[in-house]
Amino acid sequence: MLNCKQLTELATSYTEGALDPATSRSIEAHLATCQGCRTWLEQLALTARLVRSIPQPEVTAEARDASHSAYRPAIRSYPSATSFFGSTGTPAVNPTRGAG
Repeated sequence: MLNCKQLTELATSYTEGALDPATSRSIEAHLATCQGCRTWLEQLALTARLVRSIPQPEVTAEARDASHSAYRPAIRSYPSATSFFGSTGTPAVNPTRGAG
């Protein structure tokens, strides 16, 4: 059976139905014995439903273009992912030792 910390790490996936059946059963077994986690999970699910119910505003093409124009210079100033990770996908710079 899972403990409270493990449940909190899996809660979003559980509420979205994204876990395998065995993990879901482990969560349900924990929830059967832990009122605190049941309450917390109910609050999490309610919050998710409320957030999904908020209407999304329509973004006009003009607003989108203005936003892109405003942020484009800042985005261009960030180093690319390949300059940080290198071609191998591992960090090119070790923060404890520096480059190389």
